[in-house]
Amino acid sequence: MKNTIKFFALAVVICGFSATSFAQSASATASGIITPAYFIAKTTDMNFGSVVPGAIGGNVILAPAGTTTVSGGVTKLAAGSGAISAAEFALLGPAAGATLYTVSLPNKIDITREGGTEIMVVNGFTVDKGALAVGGAGTLKVGATLNVGTVASNPAGTYSNPSGFQITVNFQ
Repeated sequence: MKNTIKFFALAVVICGFSATSFAQSASATASGIITPAYFIAKTTDMNFGSVVPGAIGGNVILAPAGTTTVSGGVTKLAAGSGAISAAEFALLGPAAGATLYTVSLPNKIDITREGGTEIMVVNGFTVDKGALAVGGAGTLKVGATLNVGTVASNPAGTYSNPSGFQITVNFQ
């Protein structure tokens, strides 16, 4: 009996000092969304084509659709004498959600005769903001007005603005 009491006493001591552990674990996932950077990239430069100034100045109006009309003393040369094109930009906007955006363009830029100092002013920028497709891709076309001087103020040559013009698109 003495041994039985010692055995129960030892069992109580061992059980009293040993804690039963019911360890549990759980897991969580980590995730994030990488949104493609919104961007705008030029795909086509603006080109008013070939025109001839007259005794009085005039304008060449380039529509975003790529068509031109002339006024004043300016004569448009036949097709094939200069590729006419509105400026065109590829856009990538939000893939889902808002598809509205605003466009900021300069008030005017100067184009200068290569090898000379004569200038013509480009102003009156107009925009055709095509809708963004599913996935956020779209096309933006820009036209403008070329102010042509007289034969004396705008002699024959290629007029350009190598630094281009700034366009800013703000997706909302």
